[in-house]
Amino acid sequence: MNYPMTNEIVPADAEKVSLRGHAVGANMSVEAFANVVALMSRFLTRLANLEAFKQADVGLAEWLALMAIRTAEGTNNKQLANALGISGQRAAQIGEALKSAGLITAVQSLKDSRKNVMATTELGRASLEKLNEALLHLIADRLKGKSRMLAMARRDMRALMQIVVQAADAPDKKVTRQQKIEARDRASRVSQ
Repeated sequence: MNYPMTNEIVPADAEKVSLRGHAVGANMSVEAFANVVALMSRFLTRLANLEAFKQADVGLAEWLALMAIRTAEGTNNKQLANALGISGQRAAQIGEALKSAGLITAVQSLKDSRKNVMATTELGRASLEKLNEALLHLIADRLKGKSRMLAMARRDMRALMQIVVQAADAPDKKVTRQQKIEARDRASRVSQ
């Protein structure tokens, strides 16, 4: 059965799909999973197209990278890649774009000459602050009273991430309890 691509993951009369408590199992259909992925894709596309990003001339990936670098000044490329859940090559591309725009600096590490460490510049901090204020203005009223919903969404995304990590690690094997714990830990690091 093909489910319509709406904001509903599955129709009310379809089988229940529960991600809470990691209770996804045989009842989850490929169509329902595809609808979740499509919904996430539409969410990210709409988020990236907000006027605040256009005015700041910063994309979604660059914003997330700036947030990660600002949170942990002195971040290296590998740490940035891990924080964003992207490849080292993609992290280097984003870092180079931010550096070219004057939003970050990248200098050779004093501890390890093979690594560059990144930090936000004055312009980068100001741009990030302005963008964050614009985003807050756009979504603050809409998020009032929704902290529980956001916490549940985060938990559900971690559960989905754990499932995908497990599938990638052992596509045809029964997953052991230890592998589940390791996958949960990896998914948690990626989603933080």
